[in-house]
Amino acid sequence: MHFLRYVALMLAFAVTLPCLRGNAVSEESQHTYASVLMEAESGSVLRETNAQEQLPIGSLAKLMTVYLAAEAVSAGEWHMDTLLTAPPSAQAQNGAVIWLISGEKMSVRDLLKGVIIGNANDAAVTLACCLSGSEAQFAADMNAAAFSLGMRSTCFADATGLSPDNRSTAQDMALLCRALLQYDFLIPIFTTWRDFLRGEQTELVNENTLTRTYDGILGLKAGHGEPSGYTLCAAAEQGEMRCIAVVLGCDDESERFTYAKNLLGAGFTEY
Repeated sequence: MHFLRYVALMLAFAVTLPCLRGNAVSEESQHTYASVLMEAESGSVLRETNAQEQLPIGSLAKLMTVYLAAEAVSAGEWHMDTLLTAPPSAQAQNGAVIWLISGEKMSVRDLLKGVIIGNANDAAVTLACCLSGSEAQFAADMNAAAFSLGMRSTCFADATGLSPDNRSTAQDMALLCRALLQYDFLIPIFTTWRDFLRGEQTELVNENTLTRTYDGILGLKAGHGEPSGYTLCAAAEQGEMRCIAVVLGCDDESERFTYAKNLLGAGFTEY
């Protein structure tokens, strides 16, 4: 009996080891940790830990806001220099903002900078309302887009990610990142660490510090809050290979970057 129990334990360890290697998570973690490494061109999953478990994603929901805005630009509905008018609901936003005033006009490019680099809730709401008429309709459009991308375990509740009802999986978020990488005009914004709006009146600093420390980085987004914990979607390119790493549910600000770098490194050296 003891021998059989020992064999069962060894088999269980052997099954879980490939997923955990390079991504060890503290037993005292307050959140459910999940991660995935995806090869961008094919969408193949190379490594994963709890990658299909639906979890709160917080401000990573803004990546879908960016995706729908990018679709509008690609379709010719907007240009990057198109001026959009901030609605009253934008001025009412709390948290990270670029201090938009109701009726203020700002270009699509600068609003995307506000969302991607500055995590600005008012910029996200302005894009949402100008594209769909209201944030409620925009949330419906976000979910329709998610379905079309194959994100079948994802639910979006708003353009900002402030609602705890914004939930997804690491694998679904990697699919969204894969779609975003198709828009080359977003890459310069995704990879910017520090920028300004309104001349130099409004400073933007990117939470994704990999934009200034990781060779070949293609950007995407870092976030944090409750109940999501510290999160990160990162993509990088080396040679002709692009990899996407998504990390959800970290308790520490820096460990998400460590895990993502380990995943990306494994992608470029082992596959």
